[in-house]
Amino acid sequence: MDEAAFDFDIETPDLRALLSGLREFEPRLATNLRRQLRAAGEEIIDEQRRELGPSESEEQIRDQIAAGLKTRITAGKTRQGVAIRSTGPRREGTNLARLFEKRSWRHRVFGSDQWVEQQGYPYFFEPVTDELRTDMKDRIDDAVQDALRTVTT
Repeated sequence: MDEAAFDFDIETPDLRALLSGLREFEPRLATNLRRQLRAAGEEIIDEQRRELGPSESEEQIRDQIAAGLKTRITAGKTRQGVAIRSTGPRREGTNLARLFEKRSWRHRVFGSDQWVEQQGYPYFFEPVTDELRTDMKDRIDDAVQDALRTVTT
């Protein structure tokens, strides 16, 4: 797992072969399928953003974390899938999105050498229920089936 981000994958069919075939037949179909696959992750991202919610003391950081939530489509030789990722804001080499996911974390008090423990605010995996994952898988399957129907008709 990349140190700058964390994610989870939704299993998908052979995306590489499918996208390649669609590009050969009609490039717009491949583009539309990718667009639909990204849209399938929006429901999960919306839930994660709701879970982050505003907080007076950490509002700016939460907004930056929410802005870093993305749906990523990977269709390479060794790895394929649709993933929800968060790169979050980085401060002094630390990904704050990762820190917020922990139950608690330690940091220095601004401008001093004193350390304090701060409660985390898990937001990434908690709102992603099995129901939302199933819905996302169904949307991905529907998008793939629609693309295949277009090619075969």
